[in-house]
Amino acid sequence: MGKALIAPARGWRTQRLLPLVLVLTAATAPAKAESDPWQLLPVPAAWETAAPERFADLDGFAWYRLFVRVPEAWRDVRLLLTIGRTDNVDEAFFNGQKIGAYGSPPPLYQSPSSGFRRPYVIDPALVRPGEYNLITVRVYDDGEAGGIVEGPIQLIAGDEAIELSGLWQFRPGDNLRWKDWPVDDAPARGALATAYVSAAGELVPGRAGIGTVDRSALLAAQQVVLDRYEGNTNPHASSTDKGEPSSPRKALDRFKVANGLAMDLVAHEPEVTQPLEVKFDERGRMWVTQYRQYPDPAGLKVITFDDHLRKIFDRDPPPPPNHFRGKDKVTIHEDTNGDGRFDTVKTFVDQLNIATSVLHGEGGVWVMNTPYLLFYPDRDHDDVPDGDPIVHLSGFGLEDTHSVANSLKFGPDGWIYGAQGSTCTARVKAELNPDQGVTPFLGQAIWRYHPTKHIFELFAEGGFNSFGVDFDDKGRVYSGTNVSERGVHFVQGGYFQKGWGKHGPLTNPFAYGYFNAMPHSGDQTRLTHQFVIYGADELPGYRGKLICVNSLASWIITTRLEPWGSTYRTVDLEKTIETDDRWFRPVHIEHGPDGALYISDWYDARITHLDPRDNWDHERGRVYRLRSEGYQPFKPFNLRKASSDELVSLLSHENRWQRETARRLLGARRDRSVLPRLRTLLREGDAQENLEALWAIDRIGAFDEAHALEALGHRDPHVRLWGARLLGDEGQVSSTIAARLVEL
Repeated sequence: MGKALIAPARGWRTQRLLPLVLVLTAATAPAKAESDPWQLLPVPAAWETAAPERFADLDGFAWYRLFVRVPEAWRDVRLLLTIGRTDNVDEAFFNGQKIGAYGSPPPLYQSPSSGFRRPYVIDPALVRPGEYNLITVRVYDDGEAGGIVEGPIQLIAGDEAIELSGLWQFRPGDNLRWKDWPVDDAPARGALATAYVSAAGELVPGRAGIGTVDRSALLAAQQVVLDRYEGNTNPHASSTDKGEPSSPRKALDRFKVANGLAMDLVAHEPEVTQPLEVKFDERGRMWVTQYRQYPDPAGLKVITFDDHLRKIFDRDPPPPPNHFRGKDKVTIHEDTNGDGRFDTVKTFVDQLNIATSVLHGEGGVWVMNTPYLLFYPDRDHDDVPDGDPIVHLSGFGLEDTHSVANSLKFGPDGWIYGAQGSTCTARVKAELNPDQGVTPFLGQAIWRYHPTKHIFELFAEGGFNSFGVDFDDKGRVYSGTNVSERGVHFVQGGYFQKGWGKHGPLTNPFAYGYFNAMPHSGDQTRLTHQFVIYGADELPGYRGKLICVNSLASWIITTRLEPWGSTYRTVDLEKTIETDDRWFRPVHIEHGPDGALYISDWYDARITHLDPRDNWDHERGRVYRLRSEGYQPFKPFNLRKASSDELVSLLSHENRWQRETARRLLGARRDRSVLPRLRTLLREGDAQENLEALWAIDRIGAFDEAHALEALGHRDPHVRLWGARLLGDEGQVSSTIAARLVEL
C-alpha cells in the first residue's frame, strides 16, 4: 500500500511513547492543505475498492460526511448512530460535536479492542429537527482496506430508523475543521445540503424515508457476548468456590491484623448491604452509601453491549423526583453515647438509582446519582431533605456501573472533586450554568465542580479505572488503579495513560504523550483501586503512608511514598489486614474524625464485573473500624456549633479530617472576623499551618491581590504553588501579579 496521507501510520503502535505531555494547540498545529474537493463515494465499502483508480494506495486519514434531514417528530429524542465496521479507527461528529470514538487515532494510535461496536449516542440538544443535520466520520487506516466498510448504518430513534447507506461525501487528508458546517446560517446550510442531495441522486442516504431499525447486528453481538460467559471460569466472577459466608462476628474473628492495630465491626446487614462508601459529617456521624441497585439501573432496557460489557440503554433515566425508583440509599449511623458503637440508624434518602457517593456542604448533601450530581438542601440540618434535589450536573455515562462517576470530595480550593472510571463516556452539562456548554470526554478522568460558581472542569484526563479520590496534606490529588501499580498522582491539566483502543482518545487531539502511574515496587497482585494517604496519629507509624484496599485479593496493604522526580514511587511495607474469608471485599477506606480508618466491605463471593449475569449477593455488607489497640472512642460532638475561632484552632489539628471539616465550615460561614488570625497563621505557623491558613483565607472569600502576593513570596514552596493555583482559578490577574508570576 502507499504512503499514509498524514504521518505516522505504519509502525506507530510499536513506538514507545515517552511519559511526557507535549501539547500543541489547534492554532499551532501544522495546517493541512484543503485543495482536494469532497467527492462522492459509496458507503459501506472500503475506499480502495469503491474508487481504486483514486484511492487504491490510500492509507492514513480520510473524512466522510453526509447531510440528513431529521424529522420534526424526533424532537427531544435521543438518537443513535450505528456503523457496522470501520477500518481501523474512527471518530464521529454530529453537527460538529463529537459523539464518540472507536479506537484511538494517531498520535496515540491503537486499534479498537472490542470486536463489537456500540452505537454512538446523540444528545437531543445537538439535533436540529426539521432541518438538515451534518454527520461526519473521521477514519484512520493503517493499511489494507480502509474506510466505513460494513453496515448496517442507521440513524435510530426508538423503533424508527433512517437508512444511511448510499453515496457519502469523502475527502482524503485530515483537518479537524471538516467536522463543522462550512457555513453558519440556516439558508446556507440548506443550500449546501440540497446540492449534495441532488448530486447523490437516487443513492442519497435516507432516500427511503423513515423505516424500521435493523437490530440484527446489535442482537448478534449481544448474543455472542452472552454465550461467551456461559461457564465463565474467571475466579472473581464465580460465586460457588469461595466457601460459605461467615456471620459478621465470625468474619471479624478471621482477620489477621498488623501488630499494634485492631478491628471493630461497626455496621452490618441487614442495616447495611452492598456498602460502597462511608463518609463522616461534622457531628461525627457515619453516612453509608449503599449501592444496592448494582449492577443494572432500574427502569432501563439494554439494547446491546460490546466485548467489554459496556451497555447501551434504551433511554437516559430522568432525575429525581420523577426518576425510576431504585434500591440505593444513604443511611446515617450515630454513636449517641460515645461508646464506639453506632447505635442508631436512619435513612436520609432512598429509592436512588446508581448512587455511588455522598458529600456534605453548602447547606445540604450532595449525592452522585449517575448520570446526575444532585444536591439535597437541608438548611435546618434535621436529616430530612427540604425538598426535591437540585440537579447540578448531568451527562455522566452509565455504560458500565462499576466505572460510573464516583468518590465526591471537597478539595482544599472548595471545589467538589470526583472521578469517572474507564469504561464510561460523558457529556457533562452544568445545569445551573447554561453558558458553559457541554464537556465531552471518553473514559477515565478526575473532574471538579465549583458548587457556587457552577463551573465544571476536567482536572486531569486518563488514568486507569479511577474509583477513588484522595488528597494528601499538601493538596495533591491521587486515585488508585485496576492494574498492579498502586495509584496515580494527578496533576492539573495532565494527560495520563489509558487503554487507547478500549477507552478512546484524549479530548485534545494534539496531545502527543502522557504520564504513567506511580512506579511500584512490591506485591504485583491486582488491584488497589482506592486508598487513603493516612493523615492522623491514631495508627502509630502510618502517617503519610498509603493504606490501600484490594477487593480482588481480599486484603489491605500499606505502601510508602518515595519522591521520584516530580512525582512519587510506591514501595509496599506490609499487608495490614488479611483473612482467609474470600467473601471479604474491601471497596473503600476513609478517615474518621477519631483518626481511625473505616472500611466498606462489599462482602460477596463474586467481585468482578466481567459477567453479564446478576449472581451477586445482595443481602450482605459490613463496615469495619481499623484502630490502634489503645483506641478511645470519641464523645458526641457537633463542629457546626463551634465558634469560628475554634474552627481556626482546628486548622492546627493533627488529624486531616478535623482540618478539612473546619475549612469547609469556615467556608460556609464566610466569617471574615477570623482573617487576622488566619494572616498570622499564614506568616508565623509551621509549614502545614501556613498552607491551611491560605486555603481557609480562600474559602472565606478573602483571597485578594495582597494575599496572592504574600503567597507567591512565601518561604514554603507549597504555599507559593497554591498561590499560583488559586490565581489560575480566577482566570485573570493584574499586571503586578503577572510580573510576580514571571519572576517565579
